[in-house]
Amino acid sequence: MADTKTANSDTSNIKDFPSKSEADARLRSFIERVERLEAEKAELAEDIKEVYGEAKANGYDPKIMRKIVRMRKMDVEKRREEEALIEVYRNAVGMD
Repeated sequence: MADTKTANSDTSNIKDFPSKSEADARLRSFIERVERLEAEKAELAEDIKEVYGEAKANGYDPKIMRKIVRMRKMDVEKRREEEALIEVYRNAVGMD
């Protein structure tokens, strides 16, 4: 009888889990959301590329612009630390 009681308590927890079809639908939904976001990301990357191309056509250097964009994302202290280290390294190799 103990086995029957244990089996019944084990099966009572099963209803807490989604059915296979619910789990499949949920997984499909997650995958479709990621696919939509990836498509949006590709579109945004193309838009960014076009902006850099436009800037280049107007005489700006996209490589330097990318560095500035990266630097502007950084925390002020992190950026200052990086700039100081670059200066130390430049001096060490005789670039100044």
